[in-house]
Amino acid sequence: MMRKLVFILLLIGWLKAANAQFGIQVSTGINYFQDSKKEAAVSPSNSLHYSIGPSYWFRLKNLRVEFNPALVFDYNHSEYLKNDFGFNTLDEYNFALNFPILIYPLDFGNDCHCPTFNKSGQFFEKGFYFLLYPSLPYSSKKVTIGDSSFNKSFTGFQLGIGAGIDIGLNKNWTISPGLMVSKFFKDTYALDSGTKTLVEDSDNRYRIDLLIRLIWFEKSKR
Repeated sequence: MMRKLVFILLLIGWLKAANAQFGIQVSTGINYFQDSKKEAAVSPSNSLHYSIGPSYWFRLKNLRVEFNPALVFDYNHSEYLKNDFGFNTLDEYNFALNFPILIYPLDFGNDCHCPTFNKSGQFFEKGFYFLLYPSLPYSSKKVTIGDSSFNKSFTGFQLGIGAGIDIGLNKNWTISPGLMVSKFFKDTYALDSGTKTLVEDSDNRYRIDLLIRLIWFEKSKR
């Protein structure tokens, strides 16, 4: 516990020293499940997720490599395929520390600490980026079958790649939509059709996301 507290304090100090800017991160997407043990477990379908949370923005001093860590709440709802014991659902409540890393290949040498609106150059050249997206989610799963429910919690790991573009709204605000494909590791739980409980299984989850970041820059930092 003490190590976690020290880590959080160091992270906050690092962000403050880096002149981090405040923002909001919102995403929604579709979950895809892959199961190689169909005879032992049931994989959910019709699975959607929604997430929102505050974020910070900071970047390398002389290169367009930017960081936008966020602490988000994420809700997933999945419907299992109908099986011998009827129709059921999976609800997941996640708290995640996301750490998006953005690389701007067409504007890599720009050292302006400012919204895209203020950067010289063409719209696409200064706004397009590639995205690397590591995340540490803590997940609480709840399976409901009729009047019964079962729960299980664990910490996993998510890694995504994608691309997006910054759109400068004015001298202070930038909105940044992007698309991302990600894979979950240690997300290895499914519903066993015999015991009707969550069990370890070879489920692999993939996700396609629409990600929207909104960032505010102070005038004094431009």
